[in-house]
Amino acid sequence: MAISPDRNKFDTKIQDLVQWCETAFQHYRNGYYADSLTNMRKGGEAACKLIIIFNFPEKVAENKIGQKNYKELIDTIIRDYLVPRKTINWLETLQIYGNIATHDNYVMKEQANYSIVALRLLIYWIFDEMLKASLPSRLEKVMAETVKESGKVDSGKKIEEELLKVKKEKSNLEEQLHSLHGKEDQEKEKIEQYRKSLENAATKIRELEKAQEK
Repeated sequence: MAISPDRNKFDTKIQDLVQWCETAFQHYRNGYYADSLTNMRKGGEAACKLIIIFNFPEKVAENKIGQKNYKELIDTIIRDYLVPRKTINWLETLQIYGNIATHDNYVMKEQANYSIVALRLLIYWIFDEMLKASLPSRLEKVMAETVKESGKVDSGKKIEEELLKVKKEKSNLEEQLHSLHGKEDQEKEKIEQYRKSLENAATKIRELEKAQEK
């Protein structure tokens, strides 16, 4: 693979990629999903240019990039077999959802979630597999912070889902217990079993609610 002889220009393209991606992660963490997706799209476009510059001499790379838009850059990369299919998938994800964010201010968090994963994988591929270089510290830092925040959200969501599940079980147990009242003595043992299960469910709910408060 031939890197452009103009090292300064190549380093500038790397900095462009880092800047767009860093801003995308920051907006994502702050809940500005449309802005985050717009910057992810810019990061994907910068990645395309970096890939082309990395693989061709300067003049050839400039001609291939020209005034092409993001989709055209992806088509060029596909046509020249510059990256594996997985990398194309990540670039296309950023391009598609980035376009949605550019033309529609109503962006679902799920769209940003898909894209932030694609961006993360793309970044690791570029630095680990293509450049065989360490991640720039500023980019590594913001990515690590974003993972940490996402972990907190996921943990909270799991607790909430478990809480709803246990509350539903408790409600079902209450209905079953109520239906057994007034029956013959042979049902007493079953009633006691349901009562114990109900107490266990109530204890579990209190534990989950305390976990939510933390």
